[in-house]
Amino acid sequence: MDNSVFFRDVLADTLRKEIAQLSVDSVRSCREAAQLLNDNPDQYLAIISGLVLEDAPQGEMLDIALESNVPAIALTSALDEETRHKVMSKDVVDYFFKDPDGLHAVVSLVKRLLCNKQHQVLVVDDSPTYCTYLRVLLSRHHYSVITVNTGEEALEIINSRNDLSIVLLDYQLPKMSGFEVIRQIRKSYSAMQLPVMGISGHMDQQIPAQILKCGANDFMYKGFTVEEFYCRINNMLDFNLCQNELQALKELASA
Repeated sequence: MDNSVFFRDVLADTLRKEIAQLSVDSVRSCREAAQLLNDNPDQYLAIISGLVLEDAPQGEMLDIALESNVPAIALTSALDEETRHKVMSKDVVDYFFKDPDGLHAVVSLVKRLLCNKQHQVLVVDDSPTYCTYLRVLLSRHHYSVITVNTGEEALEIINSRNDLSIVLLDYQLPKMSGFEVIRQIRKSYSAMQLPVMGISGHMDQQIPAQILKCGANDFMYKGFTVEEFYCRINNMLDFNLCQNELQALKELASA
């Protein structure tokens, strides 16, 4: 939904053309959108809304989306720091400028949200609170999430199933350290087969290098911004998808 009829209609038409399986509802007001959410509480993959609507000038539509547990994508005519802070404080999936580039970026993000439903993410951290925080961030992008609090539990999960797409792993765990967990993972799975993101709340500059040398694909400090978090997760999955496609082509060529 957006005040601009032209932008709203072009975006809706583009989504329908590029994502055939997607059903798109297009409305102008917050009131209409809220009614649709009330009538169809579990139907929507995401809400794409202008930050300013005629009946919701302060971004209230984004608040309604959050209350309804529907991921929200914000559209804005300004990308200054104040606007960015305002939008991100509403826990949106992402925000985009209302121009042709922004339109195509929104379509790409919706495609990603659909694909994310097939990705299973394992979160390993000894803090239940932090596990919950990461679960909320990942679920907002429609990832399926499993959380455990020890390295032993993580390895048990990894060894008992073959549908994991990525592991988010704190380096400081009780008993078995994150370093050892990564070493054990790499005995069975290459970095291409099962990506691992190391995470640490300690600002020791030696930790990233040690984790990467153990076999992790990437590393983040726990002070990351939400935007950095999503970018790193998405980039890691995209890179591994490309690697797997290249490997498949090589095997096909050599067959």
